Amino acid sequence: MLKRLSVILLCVLPAGWLLGRAWSRGDAGPGGAAEMAPHSSGKPTREREETRRRSLDEKEFLDLIRSDAAAMAKPAYNPLASVLADWSDAEVIAALKESLANPALHGLPGEDGNASLLLLTEWMRRDVDGVVKWFDSLDSTLLKTQLSATLAESWPADRADEGFAYLLANEGIFRSARQQDLFEKGMGSAFKKGPAAVSQMLQAAREANLNTFHGIPEAPPGFDFRTVADSGELGPAIMKDRFHPVLRAWAKQDRDAAYQWTLANLGGQHVYGQILGSWGGDAISDFTWSATQYEHMTGEQRQEFMTSAGNFLGRDMDRVPALSAAIEDPVLRDELRMQGVQGIFSGRPEIGEKMLELLGSPEERLQILEDLERQTMPEHDGNRQSSLDGERLRNLIKQWTTDQARIDRIVEHLKQ
Repeated sequence: MLKRLSVILLCVLPAGWLLGRAWSRGDAGPGGAAEMAPHSSGKPTREREETRRRSLDEKEFLDLIRSDAAAMAKPAYNPLASVLADWSDAEVIAALKESLANPALHGLPGEDGNASLLLLTEWMRRDVDGVVKWFDSLDSTLLKTQLSATLAESWPADRADEGFAYLLANEGIFRSARQQDLFEKGMGSAFKKGPAAVSQMLQAAREANLNTFHGIPEAPPGFDFRTVADSGELGPAIMKDRFHPVLRAWAKQDRDAAYQWTLANLGGQHVYGQILGSWGGDAISDFTWSATQYEHMTGEQRQEFMTSAGNFLGRDMDRVPALSAAIEDPVLRDELRMQGVQGIFSGRPEIGEKMLELLGSPEERLQILEDLERQTMPEHDGNRQSSLDGERLRNLIKQWTTDQARIDRIVEHLKQ
């Protein structure tokens, strides 16, 4: 079994690699990290003591940053891969077990860069079946949960179907975001097989009540999303998650088709993510497209959509200025701007003031404020109401009238 010092060095090596590697090239000097023989007793050795450092020129420095960034972006990236390359399987496994036996010394599972997770990543690269057998034999559910994210991240993409099946069988261990890697890899595999495989995966996820995630899986060009939709599984998935990854993948290929199917089959309350979400275009084209769909809805569909958006009283109020500006129908445009005026109650006074400036003459704005009633914040925003900034409101109204009594009445009315 490896000496404890070997595992301790594993904990500190990533930090040294990140801090020192990009700044110079050559052997470590007297202050550098000692070299470790892969099968040594754990004692540092050094072949030479002299310093041989050469500063990188600008191009070398930038090239090194780019190459390191590219490596780090790859799935299951392990900064110790080169260090562990010469280790035997038995040594990797022994070091992993030793690190887990003393987590306070070697880094608690779940923390980035600790020895346990780096060693598990390396073992997964070599022997998935061996890791799964060992993982299943662990008695501690807590330890399994702590290691599950690394297991999922390191699961090979060419065995994605097995990974998704393992997720379904152990859903209680892969909680929350830890499900994401196995779900996304499984969906990527299903897309390659065709609509039936995607529908089957949606059904399995629904029956297991899995969470979904907001990444956009890569579907083959011309993928038949309509068949998936007609299978009956896409609708429930969207109703659970209006940003469902399959819907996003469809919209990436054909935004209009994805939207029209959702509106026709699920109603205005389920197109929120497509109207207000960012779907890959620039901001101007996104709001222009969204405004067009908003105008073409029926009155009932528009009301369903407004309800799903919390009547723009919560976090979506920030979208009101741009979306209303893109609406061509003056009646619909002013209706949405009237919702924006509610910003004076919900901590967005700058939006409320901006919308008021666009709603007619000074006298018409005063009448709007005299008749304005505070609306209830949506539940997903915790029904939080902000205090009205009376002084700010007074200063705004003074720009439109010098009638102090009227100003006082409006402010007192809105404070109620």
